[in-house]
Amino acid sequence: ESASYPFDMMNFHYYPVFAVNWEAYGIDIIGKTNFIRAKMLEYGADKPLVCTETSMWSNCLDEDVEVVCGSDEKQSRYVVQVNSRSRAAGLEFTIWFMLYDSEDMLTKYGLSEWLGEEYYPKPSHQAYLTLGRQLFDSDYSRTLGLAETGSDQIEAYEFVEQHGAQRVIVAWTNDESY
Repeated sequence: ESASYPFDMMNFHYYPVFAVNWEAYGIDIIGKTNFIRAKMLEYGADKPLVCTETSMWSNCLDEDVEVVCGSDEKQSRYVVQVNSRSRAAGLEFTIWFMLYDSEDMLTKYGLSEWLGEEYYPKPSHQAYLTLGRQLFDSDYSRTLGLAETGSDQIEAYEFVEQHGAQRVIVAWTNDESY
């Protein structure tokens, strides 16, 4: 008999700078999800998982340290990557931190930036909207393997329309060749 736990969902935060802590369990957010799910199951807690905070910044804090150097392109790519991986990991939902850049923070996590007196969408905002439209009303189906991608540097996920047969493949390279 499984134990009763006084919560409905388990949440966590995930940031790619800490990926090394979870890579033994899977790539990126999938690794942390797998670790938390396995730990919960050790205690008999079979609850849905959600990520209530994830992000990638779009600015460079220190050009000598690559891991802390973001860009509009890296942030836009990460919007697609983390949301695709989240669905592949079986997360109920994932929340992007932040909608707008904060004037009080050095890192610019927002999907929009403050310019003068108004917020303007960054390229990551368009990536977020496009992915949402492409995957609306679809479910994660499977991860494509090496035989289908032709390279171990290509990561690809298949999503299938809930009420039809439309397939969407979301894919990218992990070797920065784009």
